[in-house]
Amino acid sequence: MHHQADFDQLLAEIGHLKRQNRSRTAREIAQEQIIDQLTVLLQGSRQQIDELTVSNLELAQLSYTDGLTSLYNHRFMMERCSSEFNRAKRYNSGLSCVLIDIDNFKLFNDTYGHQFGDFVLKKLGALLKKTARSSDICGRYGGEEFIVLIPLPLEEAMEYVLRLHTTIAEHVFADGENSARITVSIGLADYRCDMQAWSEMISRADQVLYLAKNSGRNLVRVWTERNDEPEEIVDNGSVNQLKKQFTDIYQQVKSSYVESANALLKAIDAKDHYTFRHSQNVARYATVLAEALGLRKQEIEIVKNAALLHDLGKIGIDERLLVKKGALSGAEYEILQKHPVIAVNIIKNISLLAREIPLILHHHERYDGLGYPHGLKANEIPLGAKILAIADAFDAMTTSRQFRPKRPVSQALQQIAAEKGHQFDPQLVDVFLLCMATPPKVAADGPGAIISAVEPCLQLAARL
Repeated sequence: MHHQADFDQLLAEIGHLKRQNRSRTAREIAQEQIIDQLTVLLQGSRQQIDELTVSNLELAQLSYTDGLTSLYNHRFMMERCSSEFNRAKRYNSGLSCVLIDIDNFKLFNDTYGHQFGDFVLKKLGALLKKTARSSDICGRYGGEEFIVLIPLPLEEAMEYVLRLHTTIAEHVFADGENSARITVSIGLADYRCDMQAWSEMISRADQVLYLAKNSGRNLVRVWTERNDEPEEIVDNGSVNQLKKQFTDIYQQVKSSYVESANALLKAIDAKDHYTFRHSQNVARYATVLAEALGLRKQEIEIVKNAALLHDLGKIGIDERLLVKKGALSGAEYEILQKHPVIAVNIIKNISLLAREIPLILHHHERYDGLGYPHGLKANEIPLGAKILAIADAFDAMTTSRQFRPKRPVSQALQQIAAEKGHQFDPQLVDVFLLCMATPPKVAADGPGAIISAVEPCLQLAARL
């Protein structure tokens, strides 16, 4: 900086004057004192200017840096897209744009919590920088999307993209508490001489990213001229019929897996005779509440499956804690609180149950945010998990255990109502109480094979 050299020169001249050894008059002494004061002021001013310079540099960096990932932010990347596009157009050089989107990231956040989700975003940003060359420009496009500008033609950029795709798929993201793998969908487009604006290149990358996600995710798609051609005409009737057949097969396989998982629940039942019957009852109550809320058939099936498996993690808990008659100590209670996470670890690699996992993981969250394992609150909690919370608590209160007797249904309902807005979602409590107040209907074919003591109360009104 120019001011630093000026300050150094002025301070040197002052020092030279002070070192001159000669007799001084009172006036000279006064002048020297003034010089000393000026020296202090100059040094203070120099320090302030240096501090301002550092602050300005930090502010400038903040203006173009994403706070979470430390990559360039969206605004800066759009400016660089413009300048790199103009450079490519001027010199007819190569330029490729890569858009990267984490697959099913909302489900990932629901499963592991937003804190671990932010950790993954941060580490993925570091992985992009590590994999990229020094001349590549990496930034956060928004949310779970990233952008990389590569000053290379399409064919050469493809090498980086394929290497990056494999690196991400093989990387394990771990923060000491959670560990997980992710997949990404990638869209790649390059500069073409017929383009009029840099936004056309990003638009093409975005189009093929959309195609990658709609084609099953975990794919790399490259923009070509063929992308603009009309889709081939197909026999939609045959396609829909085949789709239905695959859906039926999928449901059969999924039902078979849930039935197999029930065998694990019976293993838990050997430790704690309450667990298996409890899971069956929670599934019934949760299904009734889900139907009353007007959920679709597929969503109701997910709630039911999650209810059947919600206590699966207790297989990893010492049976002495499961049946202990006295109050649990703080350490024992912390161990018991791990059962939702244990359940998820058991089934997390089963893609058939991907939508059930957030419900199982969060069925002990509270509406007021005081639950576990992630302390989610209100609308942060998946709807299905809030349904399970009410069904789980109601059956727990109305079923006898070794360490406490069951409560009457009326008392259990009063407790559910008392926790409205605290432990439970207020709207769901109102619907559940209405379901329980509906007069029972007698089924023509009799009760099901597994039925709880309060099953006759669980009949719906005509339609809520």
